[in-house]
Amino acid sequence: DALAVRNLNLGPGPGYLIFDPFLTLNLSGLENFVNIEYLNLTVRRLQNGVNLNGLVNLKMLLLNNTLLNDIDLSTNVSLEYLEIGNIPDALSFTQIENINLSTNPNVNLLSCEGLYTLREINLNNNNNVNIPNMRINLNTVLGDTFPNVCIQIDNINAALNNLPPYNSWTINGNYFYSENCALSTEKFINENIKIFPNPAKDF
Repeated sequence: DALAVRNLNLGPGPGYLIFDPFLTLNLSGLENFVNIEYLNLTVRRLQNGVNLNGLVNLKMLLLNNTLLNDIDLSTNVSLEYLEIGNIPDALSFTQIENINLSTNPNVNLLSCEGLYTLREINLNNNNNVNIPNMRINLNTVLGDTFPNVCIQIDNINAALNNLPPYNSWTINGNYFYSENCALSTEKFINENIKIFPNPAKDF
């Protein structure tokens, strides 16, 4: 019974044992698992996309190395943890440029390790003040240069003046804050990096 399922692990498991990374997964009917809280699709070939609409109880989502180039999380209002990057030695790569979490006010951990295509993260969800322990990982895997990622937030003035909640956020990697990433320019990027150095520290 789909309604009874709370955890759904469709990833490879330890050591990638008995796992075919070339198998394209058919996820039709996933929307029926409305009570699911944990979903692992790591290293699954999802080049045709994945429908997460209606999974309002989903709290933890793993999407590393899935061939995705877009993701809609607008109805996953309970989401707290999102892992969407590229891990070493996997054969398929996630290539998402924008992650929109504007309707996900409970997100407090976002791991985008190795997601070299990433340009924007929208955290403008009117709940930043209630997430003082936000952690975001934008690190590379192989030591390559990660692009500057625009993080859209609720209060740019508080962030640039190192005020709560942003003064307790932990962000690894190259980034800058904005209240509107769509209007950001290279000049704005350089000015913000100069004014507000990256306070990166380890998780």
